[in-house]
Amino acid sequence: MAYLTRYGHTHQDGLSFIQAARLLAKQPVEVIPNNQIEISLSDTSARLRQHPFMLNADTLLAWGRRLSQNNTAALTLADQVDWELGLRSRGRTEGPKTMAAQVKGGSSFATTWSFKGSEKAIVSVIGDGDNDLDLFVFDKHNNIIAQDDSHTDACEVQFTPSNKADYKIVVKNWGSSYSDFILITN
Repeated sequence: MAYLTRYGHTHQDGLSFIQAARLLAKQPVEVIPNNQIEISLSDTSARLRQHPFMLNADTLLAWGRRLSQNNTAALTLADQVDWELGLRSRGRTEGPKTMAAQVKGGSSFATTWSFKGSEKAIVSVIGDGDNDLDLFVFDKHNNIIAQDDSHTDACEVQFTPSNKADYKIVVKNWGSSYSDFILITN
């Protein structure tokens, strides 16, 4: 799996990430606390040290989709892997979503997604390594339900809605320049 992700990163090959996601989800893996090991898939070796995030099937599929954005066969395979892994039946009402977006320096990006009741919702952000990004989830009353305000551009929150409801997802860019990012949910 490590060789697939390394190959995918080096050659910008989305299929390698998609296959790595399939392998990771089907093989039992010992979870190592993220303060002991961090893996990064940034654009340069200098960013490898700056841009850590946890390796999981959802994240690998997101990278595979990002690198395969013009390859319908690869995107179809990613959807098949989602289905095989049961990812389509959790969290977001309309199924898993991966969205590439950009946020201006000092600004916020917001979108609204509906989540199922009584099922764990996971929302992740993977930035381009340029700025500190924070992730917030708000309910219909504008209360913060979950947040990740760590000092990186890789964020993840988890929450379990009591009922099906719409939630506002906000990505805040604390830097002075634009940031490209991927927003992922289950």
